[in-house]
Amino acid sequence: MSFIKKYPISFSLLLIASIIVLNRIPLSNNIRHYGLDEFSSDTIEKIVFNFFVVLGSIFLVSKNKIPISYFDRNISFNAFYYLPLILYIIIFSGGFSDFRDFKFSEIPYLRISLYSLKTFSSAFLEEILFRGVILGLLLYKLNKDKYGVFKSVFISALLFGSIHIINLLTISATTFQSVFNQVYAASCLGVLYGAVYLKTRSILVLSILHFLSNFFAMIGVLEISTVIETVRITEKSFFENISTEIVRLIIFGIPLLVGLIIIAYIDKKEVDILMHDRAK
Repeated sequence: MSFIKKYPISFSLLLIASIIVLNRIPLSNNIRHYGLDEFSSDTIEKIVFNFFVVLGSIFLVSKNKIPISYFDRNISFNAFYYLPLILYIIIFSGGFSDFRDFKFSEIPYLRISLYSLKTFSSAFLEEILFRGVILGLLLYKLNKDKYGVFKSVFISALLFGSIHIINLLTISATTFQSVFNQVYAASCLGVLYGAVYLKTRSILVLSILHFLSNFFAMIGVLEISTVIETVRITEKSFFENISTEIVRLIIFGIPLLVGLIIIAYIDKKEVDILMHDRAK
């Protein structure tokens, strides 16, 4: 058994650390020499980075026969498992209401295109990395019983959430509380994504839904504004802060709960199909 299959968690941590280090290489400075603005340069840099990480992930999957399914032709059979993700996009995506009133005619076509490509490539990278490579390796090691399936989904989701800790170093004015919220929300969503993936076995469809969620949530970055607004900051009481955090924990805990329910209805034979198909 190879190292990556024998020690999936250790390899996953090394893989994530390597990606974080490579992501810090400043390519956008060279791209700016071609006359592009900061947004376009940074976005192209991210697209190029995502492309090479995706290629590397596909190579890992192919070389090590990691259990993965890019698209299941029997998608119609389990398509209703996508409903929780679709409802999450519509109801809980903070940018969806902004999208309805967004004035795309005022945004340059190049800016919209680059944003869309970056958002999709990032979503596909995260799905193939965490639901494909990492979850596949964990299943290879732990798929002995139903509890092993749960552990695999949970660990891959926790790793998915933990990678957001890097925002403390890469995004200015980021607080520990905001990063904790990101880690918690991403981990809960990771359980739901992992559970839905095992039921549907379609990385591509998950990537599209993941893309739509991120597209709506972060659409505000497309706005070009030179107006500086003065915002009055009011101190919240201790009770208000506690109430806000409890509500946030409940809201983002819903995907976790739904994911756990789906896992409870996963037949181990469904996971075995994924494992055996890849091993051929």
